[in-house]
Amino acid sequence: MSLTRREARVLIDTAAEKAVELGMKPAFAVVDVSGRLVSLDQLDGALPNRDRMAKGKALAAITLGQNTHDVLDMIDTKPTRYHGLLSLFAGEIYISGGGVLLKVDGEIVGAIGIAGGKDGTDEKMAEAGIEAWLKMREELT
Repeated sequence: MSLTRREARVLIDTAAEKAVELGMKPAFAVVDVSGRLVSLDQLDGALPNRDRMAKGKALAAITLGQNTHDVLDMIDTKPTRYHGLLSLFAGEIYISGGGVLLKVDGEIVGAIGIAGGKDGTDEKMAEAGIEAWLKMREELT
């Protein structure tokens, strides 16, 4: 199953609404299951390079097959894997909270990455986007 630009925009636009509500100015990236960028955006006033960080978080989630928040201890529990991934995907993945998998019927179809929120808020923004995305998909079927 592919992830469309329209779906990516619902994810990003809804996450952006949540960001405004929280007083954050992040960047957002949505990638498909192959790691290809579907859409990238940022709020006015986002700090430099937040777009790269958001894409890196989304790619990390896809590469690891897990939400990035769930693998933050990898540097301690699996240091060889952690450093190997950073070496293999140098400049591409960013293992930090804010990369969240997108699933349909248990199957990974992509990921959203958000960078620029305070601790835990990247995931809250992603959850808002995912909720709207799933509702949109439900209405289309």
